Amino acid sequence: MVVAKGIRLGPHETRLLLELEARESDLFTIDDAREILGVRDIAPVLHRLRSKGRVVEVRKGRYLLVPARAGVAGGWSESVYRVVDAVVAGDYYVGFWSAMNYWGMTEQLPRRVHVVSARRHRPFTFQGQRVQFVTLRPERIFGATVEGLAKGRFKVSDRERTLVDGLLVPRYCGGLVEVAKAMGTAGRELHWRRVRSYARRLDVGAVLRRLGYLGDVLGIDVGFAPSALSGLRWLDPSAPHKALGTSKEWGLLLNVTRDDLLAWRRV
Repeated sequence: MVVAKGIRLGPHETRLLLELEARESDLFTIDDAREILGVRDIAPVLHRLRSKGRVVEVRKGRYLLVPARAGVAGGWSESVYRVVDAVVAGDYYVGFWSAMNYWGMTEQLPRRVHVVSARRHRPFTFQGQRVQFVTLRPERIFGATVEGLAKGRFKVSDRERTLVDGLLVPRYCGGLVEVAKAMGTAGRELHWRRVRSYARRLDVGAVLRRLGYLGDVLGIDVGFAPSALSGLRWLDPSAPHKALGTSKEWGLLLNVTRDDLLAWRRV
């Protein structure tokens, strides 16, 4: 039996931890553990390691090794973005409110991490943070950049795609008021040609309408003028569907006031 940082480890536990550390594999699966130990019934070993704070279950069948320096008290945390990159199969990116926070486009701390993927995934919770998935068609998965972490990396929507996603589904960014604030705050850092390209490539008419309207409200030249539009779309589909007016120019039913969209400037 080995004693490390006040934690007693059995021979199977010690062997598994040492081999994982030698492989520099802090994220591993049940099958990885079985292969290392050469035993079929691995559940008791993983249960003991979890109870001793040396591994945490990221989601069913996938585990993360906790470094020994964390000690008995477990003074350690891992970026949820690192975990997302390890467990999400296929193309993905961290987006919406999470990306807005990452890029400094909002000071709000979202309670959920939104991950955009072409595949359906079950949500999971890691260290108190809920990871929720937003499914888009494969051709709409674009505009992401790779960012480094202390260990590993992850994919996040760039600033322009983050804005466009907020215009697409405002509720995942806290509503259009937060999107307007992000657009106004990050305006000088945004490449507006890229914003327009992304919005057109997404091929959702309401996105361009909302972009143009917010540009007018915020006094930002977004680089295009309204064209012939048919029908009306809600300015903020996440807000109560009570029309306070219309914008014939942009083909929108206004259910959020200009004062609300500009409230952040008065703070």
